[in-house]
Amino acid sequence: MYERLHILIIDDDAVDRMQLRRAFKGMGASCSEAEDCASALILLKRQSFDCVFIDYVLPDGDGLNLVSEIRALGVAYPLIVLTGQGDEQKAVQFMKAGASDYMTKANLTPSSLGQVLRSALRVYQAEEATRQAIQNLRDSEERYRLVIEGSNDGIWDWDFQTGRTFLNDRFLEIVGLTSLNFGGKIVDFYQLIIPEDRLRVRKAFKLHFKYRVECAIEFRLQRPDGQVRFCLCRGQSLYDEQDKLVRMTGILSDISERKWFESERDKLLENERQARQEAQNANRMKDEFLATVSHELRTPLNAIQGWTQLLQQKRLHGDAITKALDTIERSAHMQNQLIEDLLDVSRIVAGKMRLQIVPIALHHIIEQTLESIAPAATAKSITLVCQLSRSHRPMVGDVDRLQQVVWNLLSNAIKFTPTGGEVLVNLDFTVDNAVITVKDNGQGIPSEFLPLVFERFRQLDGSKTRQYGGLGLGLAIVRHLVELHGGTVEVASDGIGTGSTFTIHLPLPQP
Repeated sequence: MYERLHILIIDDDAVDRMQLRRAFKGMGASCSEAEDCASALILLKRQSFDCVFIDYVLPDGDGLNLVSEIRALGVAYPLIVLTGQGDEQKAVQFMKAGASDYMTKANLTPSSLGQVLRSALRVYQAEEATRQAIQNLRDSEERYRLVIEGSNDGIWDWDFQTGRTFLNDRFLEIVGLTSLNFGGKIVDFYQLIIPEDRLRVRKAFKLHFKYRVECAIEFRLQRPDGQVRFCLCRGQSLYDEQDKLVRMTGILSDISERKWFESERDKLLENERQARQEAQNANRMKDEFLATVSHELRTPLNAIQGWTQLLQQKRLHGDAITKALDTIERSAHMQNQLIEDLLDVSRIVAGKMRLQIVPIALHHIIEQTLESIAPAATAKSITLVCQLSRSHRPMVGDVDRLQQVVWNLLSNAIKFTPTGGEVLVNLDFTVDNAVITVKDNGQGIPSEFLPLVFERFRQLDGSKTRQYGGLGLGLAIVRHLVELHGGTVEVASDGIGTGSTFTIHLPLPQP
């Protein structure tokens, strides 16, 4: 995935450099190394890199100044700062100085490095797309200016006494006619104008004659060869001594090129806007996800640490010890589940998720999952209602992954269903598919969020004070596992307060 990436590691600690080098080598990337600021700047002036990892403590200078010096060289690619535990405030200063992201050395793993590197490169690519779009826009406007300055206009003269017109060769060239096949009257010219534009052109001329305002009107005309051209017609009326209109003279400009450039400019502007929005969304989603991961991992860890300290201090007795051990076990399981979800997503992104296909009984898989999740439903007084049909045709699949799919859907339904609610689980079979339905009468999903439900890291409530926990990975994992089985998953909801229905279609083997 990173075979073409060249990464610079700036760190005076040989052990830390070796750890980073091994991790990047495992990703297929190549590395260069520097032990101090001076050697790093020499390397950066000599060659280009795709990303730079910088230790914030260096022997010959302040890492903060190094980031500023690197940016001053015109380096735009990502700079990622490596900090010690508890140096988050220092890391914020690096970000203000131009760093793209930061990591604590205590949390360095190949997986975390890959995630940070991937995120930084995605933001950088979006920013590069924005810069390119702006440059393309400038180039487009310069080309447009040159076209306009070098263009030739057609000249026309309309004699009101005879009703005839004089047209120069350029005018005839624009409209695709010659002096031999043009009737010479203004009505002949009107016939070339696209019907949808004729009324507007007539009104412009009438206003000009009545109020003597400037006459300048854009319209489309169709040449005899079928070409449609955009034109700008400008004219000025001439009056005799009795203030009688005698003639009108003007120019006809072929503005088709300008219109094309304007269209291209609008596309570039839209591309630039989308690129900027994608960069902002990537930054926001990264910040929200990191904050969520930190919170979700810290919560069970705090519980484990708190109860462990009480046990070590021998301040608990009898049932309190049992409660402490239960809480520690539950918190450890919660933390393990979060880590497993992150690992699953990592496998999905890397394309390394594999299925162990064996003969299965789908109703049995659902029954086992219902038994496992029943305590969670009981704790909220939620009724689990199930209706499971049995297939007379053999099925194959990955037992553990299908249990994970059903578990994720049920736990999601229980999480968002209020106390005393109801969750319905149905298994049915059509000619071609096994159909699993999980329906709840809980919170529901607004229509604008439905297309995003199965995306990674997406949650309806992404605020810091959100009511429900989790990383927003469960439904994304569900979709990927179902698709690996050749199936589809859909969600339906009539909005907030109406509950949700998730439907899975798994293909049956054909006889």
